Amino acid sequence: DRILKLRAYGFRYDYISDVVGLNAKLSELHAALGWLLLGQAEEVILARNRLAAYYREQLATCPEISFQKLLPHCRSTFKDFAIVCADGRDELASCLARAGVQTKKYFVPLHTMPAYRRFGSGNDDLADTEALSARVLCLPIFNEMSEGEADRVCETILRFYGRA
Repeated sequence: DRILKLRAYGFRYDYISDVVGLNAKLSELHAALGWLLLGQAEEVILARNRLAAYYREQLATCPEISFQKLLPHCRSTFKDFAIVCADGRDELASCLARAGVQTKKYFVPLHTMPAYRRFGSGNDDLADTEALSARVLCLPIFNEMSEGEADRVCETILRFYGRA
């Protein structure tokens, strides 16, 4: 009941808001598009998993980076493909940018963001979280990405770390 309220401006049945909400409903057009694309979901997930495996294979000789570990019975959609850099994450991102490769430094710890600082106890020791966040770099991955495009990314990374 609360979720239904939150997605519709916080309205009760009588259109009076008793909680702060937002308009989080899909338009009819977006719902129809989502319905049509749902049939392609498995194909997209398989393609992204193949590309993630290709990245791992091509970068296996580079001990300066590591990957997210997935349990054998789990599968990812690979919305993002993150690597963890032993060092030089920011320099690698700059090197890739100069090569025309867009990367993202996602996953900023929530406790460091102004909007969420007030929720912490003030003495939280999240040094591991902060250290990992400073080393994560997301490589490009998208539905139509080719192995050739991934090769360019991998070659740039391997050259950066002196492995090419």
